Amino acid sequence: MAKARGVLITFSGDYLDKNLDNNSFINSLKKLHDLCEEDKCAFLAIGGKTSRLFDVLHRAGIYNMWHPGWVNPAYDNPPAAGFELKVCIHDTRKWLVPGVFGSNAKTPEGLIEGIIGWLQYSAPCVL
Repeated sequence: MAKARGVLITFSGDYLDKNLDNNSFINSLKKLHDLCEEDKCAFLAIGGKTSRLFDVLHRAGIYNMWHPGWVNPAYDNPPAAGFELKVCIHDTRKWLVPGVFGSNAKTPEGLIEGIIGWLQYSAPCVL
């Protein structure tokens, strides 16, 4: 089993929806992300408008995957949605890979198991 690392920052989706245009909140997220460094923070929204997680992270400059035809990974507001940057290293190369999480778990136990699996997942780094 992989060891825990970093910080899991959790919000309710409805809180994110209410603070989508709150510049103070967005700036605080930027500062928090900068303090976390690479591969140290994961952001999670639980309940309500979980799709707002990606909107808020985009406004904070943390999740910048917008392009024509882009669809929010949590457009249908699953019970939980998350985002983290994974650091991949191979020989002398190093790159960041976005890790997106969505869960339709029906129980708290199922949600916890899903979060654990997401945080431990490392396949994007395998060449």
